[in-house]
Amino acid sequence: MDILMPFFDWVLSATTRASLLTVAVFLAQSILRHYVSARWNYALWLPVLIVLLMPISLESSWSVTSITHMAPAPQQELSITEPSKAASVPLSFDAASETPVPVPWRQIICLAWLGGAIGIMSFSIVAFTQTLWRFRRTRLPVSDILQCELAGLAPQMGLHHVPRVWVASAIRSPAVIGLLRPTLLLPSHFEQMLQPHEARLVLKHELMHIKRGDLWVNALLCLLLSMHWFNPLLWLAFFKARFDREAACDTQVLDGANQTQRVTYGHTLLKVETAFSQQGLSLGFVGIFQRGAALRARIQSIANQPRAHPIMKIATSVSIVLLTFIGITKGASPDPKAPQIHIVSKFIELHSRGDAPVLVLPEPLHEGNIKPGFVGTFPDSQIQTLIRELSQRKGVDLLSAPTVTTKSGRKSQSRDHP
Repeated sequence: MDILMPFFDWVLSATTRASLLTVAVFLAQSILRHYVSARWNYALWLPVLIVLLMPISLESSWSVTSITHMAPAPQQELSITEPSKAASVPLSFDAASETPVPVPWRQIICLAWLGGAIGIMSFSIVAFTQTLWRFRRTRLPVSDILQCELAGLAPQMGLHHVPRVWVASAIRSPAVIGLLRPTLLLPSHFEQMLQPHEARLVLKHELMHIKRGDLWVNALLCLLLSMHWFNPLLWLAFFKARFDREAACDTQVLDGANQTQRVTYGHTLLKVETAFSQQGLSLGFVGIFQRGAALRARIQSIANQPRAHPIMKIATSVSIVLLTFIGITKGASPDPKAPQIHIVSKFIELHSRGDAPVLVLPEPLHEGNIKPGFVGTFPDSQIQTLIRELSQRKGVDLLSAPTVTTKSGRKSQSRDHP
């Protein structure tokens, strides 16, 4: 638990900051969606990804916490329990009391989080492996026409190698998988369901995913999602980022295309929805297939692709940098050379007869009397005088309490002081 608890604390801190950034990204996208391209909308998720990956927060005097921190440093209260009986009995201050052992809720919650993370990760790996096994079991030979088409498209898309191709009856929709060896997955009826120019557009879309490195980003998002499985806002962010990724890929495929080509691409997306199904694909797959509102939004974005003004590009870039800075920074630590606040508490225990007079404080503290429950604050010089004179009297015991040493802006530390 000594190693796990700091990691769990980092996950909680990262998920809190990422949640706030997710809300900010949604607001920014709602404002900028009609002024910037889909690629810029997708880039707005970069601050959230960076925050989830940062192992530490950088200290800065310009961070939000530094600017808005107006409250004084926390102080530690020292309390003294008054005797429950009258003054006739010996006056004593209990050094410790019986307290019930607290329930280790943080450790319990940490173990529950770990179990959920391992469970989701294991389930995803098993589902991914079983899906690949079904694909391998039903693989079919790849046609020469398809091989030649891919051999010509790969260099055009900027790929140095032609990806491996699997054609299988168990594959329901075009997709790509594989980090070290990208593989293009195609249904067995892919060439029969699409016209050659439509099939070419689908292949360009899938190859663009490989070129953009979307497979690596998707694997990273799946890992982060299993770590932050308890945060519904990050689940929403994950699926919104997947939609923005597909829209950004559409934009790159149609880079330089005219309106007729855009209409053809939109019709191809509709045909893919009708001819194929996403059934059987897990989160580890990246593909063109989407349906419903997500598909309609993509087609609308293709038909009404905004022309980003340079000023809007600059504004979006500044927003990305600003959100990243807010997410990865925290308030600067106080100056290590700042003076320490040294607090020493002394307990005085008196053993006196019930008929004995109340003890009068020695000079220069004669203004007050030591009575049951008496608490006083004195400078060092006065407390030294008091201790010296009381230590010479019978029936007086001087007890030492913990010493508290702290600095402004830091938590106090307690240690025994004889």
